Amino acid sequence: MSKTMRVISSLLLFFTMCALCACHYESIKLDSSVGTIEFTGNYQNAQFYVDDKGPVTIKYETVKTETGAEQVQMAPRTYKLSEGQHRIKVYNKDSVLMVDRIIFIKSQMQQEVFIP
Repeated sequence: MSKTMRVISSLLLFFTMCALCACHYESIKLDSSVGTIEFTGNYQNAQFYVDDKGPVTIKYETVKTETGAEQVQMAPRTYKLSEGQHRIKVYNKDSVLMVDRIIFIKSQMQQEVFIP
């Protein structure tokens, strides 16, 4: 094998290795199959069920600030749900059914549930 042929073979091998290293695949999985529901209206001490699972109580919480003062803070009113059809039931603090809805959640969509 001639010297020129060895140089060409070495260069070809080098560029092949560089191309293989450049083809490294890495991905980050985003949770795009999740949407959210947001409760609005009179949701103080309401309990909600999603697909007859629950209850989750939406209530105010008292927290202490850095200065030691007490501050009333609302618990989260936005909740994640998987894509698809869901049945939402909301009861007030006296266990009266206030909302009974079927909602459709799509990826990264926010659906409002108004509580009268």
